[in-house]
Amino acid sequence: GKDSASLFFNQALLLEILGKRRESLAAYRSYFTQAKGRDRMEALFAIAQLEEKLGEQSQSILSYQEIMNSKDVRPERRIESAFR
Repeated sequence: GKDSASLFFNQALLLEILGKRRESLAAYRSYFTQAKGRDRMEALFAIAQLEEKLGEQSQSILSYQEIMNSKDVRPERRIESAFR
């Protein structure tokens, strides 16, 4: 539910701060599966950025494309994704 989704999101943020990108990516992906609407797209944006930082270029491109094609994404995220 929403509580476990929040836990995954908080875990992802903390892991990213600690420089544990791969673990953070896994937590964001878990959050993504449970989040709804714009929260889901914010998670996907974080996932795409981490994929890019980890050298997973083809996967990050797919993530950015999904963001650009979503109706639930904030307009500035769509623009940022277009320039990746």
